[in-house]
Amino acid sequence: MTSPARGTGPRARCYGSASARAFAGVAGLSDVFSLVVRPNPVLAPRHVYEARAERWQRQWPSLTVLPWPGP
Repeated sequence: MTSPARGTGPRARCYGSASARAFAGVAGLSDVFSLVVRPNPVLAPRHVYEARAERWQRQWPSLTVLPWPGP
């Protein structure tokens, strides 16, 4: 599966016992917890990212959508 934005499908692994959990994300989890969406130009074209980001922002108004890089 590919995603037009980094962090929208984080891969995380849970470590520890049921009483003390620790999570580790491949690219970190700060954007997920901060509700930040970053474009991923390698995996999706600009129009796909912008369409999905617009839909996500309607669904989660506090989401921060970062602009597409470059001109």
